[in-house]
Amino acid sequence: MIVPPPDELLETYGHCSPEELAGALGIAVVREATPPPLPGVTVYSAYRPTPAIFLYTDAIHALAARRGQSPAQLEQWHIAHELYHALAESRGHSPWRAAETAADLWADELLSLYLHR
Repeated sequence: MIVPPPDELLETYGHCSPEELAGALGIAVVREATPPPLPGVTVYSAYRPTPAIFLYTDAIHALAARRGQSPAQLEQWHIAHELYHALAESRGHSPWRAAETAADLWADELLSLYLHR
């Protein structure tokens, strides 16, 4: 597996939020209101190999409102998604080539473990 399973990470670092896990792994989480312009695309979050995860809060909060979700919980999901890309890159896999579906499923699992423990 390219990235350790979420349960292994939580066992190693303790029961923590995706944001706390990112911090424990040395990855900053940066919140910005709006993403860089990308015509025709809504960007909610991004990973940059500085290493940092960027959350674009205006877009995330608007999506949360449309879905009737908690903005804070949706932020944590996006952090988990980008954390997958960060971990894949740290193991020699380009974050741009890491499958989005795999990142989504990994984020679902990490958030579920965090919320239901």
